[in-house]
Amino acid sequence: MEIVRVNEQCQIVLPLDIMKKMGINKGDPLYLCKKNGMYVLQASAVEPLKELQKHCEGLADELGLKTEDDVIRFSKEIRKKRAKQNANND
Repeated sequence: MEIVRVNEQCQIVLPLDIMKKMGINKGDPLYLCKKNGMYVLQASAVEPLKELQKHCEGLADELGLKTEDDVIRFSKEIRKKRAKQNANND
Protein backbone atom coordinates (compact mmCIF):
# COMPACT_ATOMS: atom_id res chain seq x y z
CA MET A 1 0.00 0.00 0.00
CA GLU A 2 1.27 3.47 -0.88
CA ILE A 3 0.38 6.83 0.62
CA VAL A 4 -0.19 9.76 -1.73
CA ARG A 5 -1.08 13.33 -0.91
CA VAL A 6 -3.52 15.79 -2.45
CA ASN A 7 -1.84 19.09 -3.35
CA GLU A 8 -3.27 22.62 -3.26
CA GLN A 9 -4.75 22.15 -6.76
CA CYS A 10 -6.67 19.08 -5.48
CA GLN A 11 -4.45 16.80 -7.55
CA ILE A 12 -2.99 13.46 -6.52
CA VAL A 13 0.60 12.78 -7.54
CA LEU A 14 1.35 9.10 -8.05
CA PRO A 15 4.89 7.87 -7.31
CA LEU A 16 6.78 7.04 -10.51
CA ASP A 17 7.36 3.41 -9.48
CA ILE A 18 3.61 2.93 -8.95
CA MET A 19 2.86 4.48 -12.34
CA LYS A 20 5.29 2.06 -13.96
CA LYS A 21 3.80 -0.95 -12.15
CA MET A 22 0.28 0.10 -13.18
CA GLY A 23 1.30 0.86 -16.77
CA ILE A 24 0.27 4.51 -16.44
CA ASN A 25 1.91 7.22 -18.55
CA LYS A 26 1.69 10.98 -18.13
CA GLY A 27 -1.66 12.18 -19.52
CA ASP A 28 -3.30 8.74 -19.51
CA PRO A 29 -6.97 8.59 -18.53
CA LEU A 30 -7.59 6.74 -15.28
CA TYR A 31 -10.69 4.87 -14.19
CA LEU A 32 -11.90 5.26 -10.59
CA CYS A 33 -14.63 2.92 -9.41
CA LYS A 34 -16.19 1.87 -6.14
CA LYS A 35 -15.87 -1.82 -5.23
CA ASN A 36 -17.07 -3.22 -1.93
CA GLY A 37 -17.13 0.23 -0.34
CA MET A 38 -13.58 1.10 -1.47
CA TYR A 39 -12.41 3.20 -4.39
CA VAL A 40 -10.13 1.47 -6.88
CA LEU A 41 -7.94 3.27 -9.44
CA GLN A 42 -7.30 1.49 -12.75
CA ALA A 43 -5.09 2.53 -15.63
CA SER A 44 -7.96 2.55 -18.13
CA ALA A 45 -11.61 1.67 -18.48
CA VAL A 46 -10.82 -0.16 -21.73
CA GLU A 47 -9.64 -3.39 -20.12
CA PRO A 48 -12.56 -3.70 -17.66
CA LEU A 49 -14.97 -3.06 -20.54
CA LYS A 50 -13.33 -5.73 -22.69
CA GLU A 51 -13.58 -8.17 -19.79
CA LEU A 52 -17.23 -7.26 -19.32
CA GLN A 53 -17.93 -7.83 -23.01
CA LYS A 54 -16.40 -11.33 -22.81
CA HIS A 55 -18.44 -12.07 -19.71
CA CYS A 56 -21.69 -10.88 -21.30
CA GLU A 57 -21.46 -12.79 -24.56
CA GLY A 58 -24.74 -14.61 -25.15
CA LEU A 59 -26.46 -13.13 -22.07
CA ALA A 60 -28.92 -11.06 -24.10
CA ASP A 61 -30.43 -14.23 -25.53
CA GLU A 62 -30.45 -15.92 -22.11
CA LEU A 63 -32.22 -12.93 -20.56
CA GLY A 64 -34.69 -12.57 -23.40
CA LEU A 65 -33.42 -9.14 -24.43
CA LYS A 66 -34.45 -8.83 -28.04
CA THR A 67 -35.08 -5.12 -28.56
CA GLU A 68 -33.50 -1.86 -27.47
CA ASP A 69 -36.53 -1.26 -25.24
CA ASP A 70 -35.88 -4.60 -23.51
CA VAL A 71 -32.28 -3.53 -22.79
CA ILE A 72 -33.37 -0.12 -21.48
CA ARG A 73 -35.99 -1.68 -19.23
CA PHE A 74 -33.49 -4.24 -17.92
CA SER A 75 -30.85 -1.52 -17.31
CA LYS A 76 -33.33 0.54 -15.30
CA GLU A 77 -34.20 -2.48 -13.15
CA ILE A 78 -30.51 -3.16 -12.45
CA ARG A 79 -29.84 0.50 -11.59
CA LYS A 80 -32.74 0.52 -9.12
CA LYS A 81 -31.45 -2.64 -7.43
CA ARG A 82 -27.89 -1.27 -7.22
CA ALA A 83 -29.07 2.09 -5.88
CA LYS A 84 -31.00 0.26 -3.17
CA GLN A 85 -27.94 -1.90 -2.34
CA ASN A 86 -25.65 1.14 -2.22
CA ALA A 87 -28.06 2.98 0.05
CA ASN A 88 -28.03 -0.01 2.40
CA ASN A 89 -24.20 -0.24 2.32
CA ASP A 90 -23.49 3.44 3.02
